[in-house]
Amino acid sequence: MKEAGQSLGGLFITVEGGEGSGKSSLLRRLSEWLATHDFPHIMTREPGGTPVAEELRALLLHAHKGNGMLPLTELLIILAARLEHVEKVISPALHAGTTVLCDRFIDSTMAYQAYARGYPADRVWDLALDIVPLLPDMTFYLDVSAKISLSRVEQRQHGVRDRLEAEGLHFHERVREGFLTMARRCPDRIVVLDASRTEEALARAAIDFLAHRLGFKDVLC
Repeated sequence: MKEAGQSLGGLFITVEGGEGSGKSSLLRRLSEWLATHDFPHIMTREPGGTPVAEELRALLLHAHKGNGMLPLTELLIILAARLEHVEKVISPALHAGTTVLCDRFIDSTMAYQAYARGYPADRVWDLALDIVPLLPDMTFYLDVSAKISLSRVEQRQHGVRDRLEAEGLHFHERVREGFLTMARRCPDRIVVLDASRTEEALARAAIDFLAHRLGFKDVLC
């Protein structure tokens, strides 16, 4: 398994953000750009990516809100899903020289389970890296206010929300502050993008950064 700070053949790129921030759209645009320039890559998501991890995702997102899942229980479900995902999908792809585009990873764990849920941040970070000692090479964080993100979810899903989306505004404001804290903590890895912009403008900003990272002299959209 790739350890934190150790480079394998492929590039591990994650896209992070709150609910309705535009992660799926940006991942699709990044995938299209990589395909246009013949970079072998895969797209995947967290929690999920394998049959077992997808079942754990369903438990996490759709368990009864009234069950009162403990923060540590929620964290362990996520880390169990991540272990399956990394061992069976992400790590083999990276070792084969394939770039991995992943919707959410460790920064979401920190934002949701540490900063929003209130579980000690240092304990979450240490436990996450003890179980899965892997960090992305590059992370795009799509920053937008909690009010805007929740309004987008409302419009997109017509009021039907999963267990985390259904949390209140204050929870999602803490999620955003968690992501911004992580961006300040890891400025060399995390690229903060203004997600209040149009999908086209957001994609251009991310592709510009990625193109330069891969050695292109000019932006190639």
